[in-house]
Amino acid sequence: MRRSMWSPEPESFSLSSGEVHVWRAELERPVELQGTFLGLLDHDERERASRFHFEKHRRRFVLARGFLRVLLGRYLEIPPEQVRFAYGQYGKPSLAGEYGANPLRFNTSHSEELAVYAFV
Repeated sequence: MRRSMWSPEPESFSLSSGEVHVWRAELERPVELQGTFLGLLDHDERERASRFHFEKHRRRFVLARGFLRVLLGRYLEIPPEQVRFAYGQYGKPSLAGEYGANPLRFNTSHSEELAVYAFV
């Protein structure tokens, strides 16, 4: 099992106009990473995670959201726990607060033990 988040560590997290970055994250990770990522989540995200009936679904949510926060933090050059989200009518997250006007856009999808993220 690979312990590093990056394989290999990317040199840059900057996007040029018209460029798309796609990331993949495996959600079957050591329990220590789940604890680390839980610490990155805001109160609402931790509350949402606590409502999952099955531990595996809770773990996958925490890891998927943690990876999203880490990636957004790298693109925005801020700590992941400072990322703020706004939610659309159907729950789709977007950047909020002072970063809401940032041209960075993202989308995420996950199924079972795999999450995929796209950034433009």
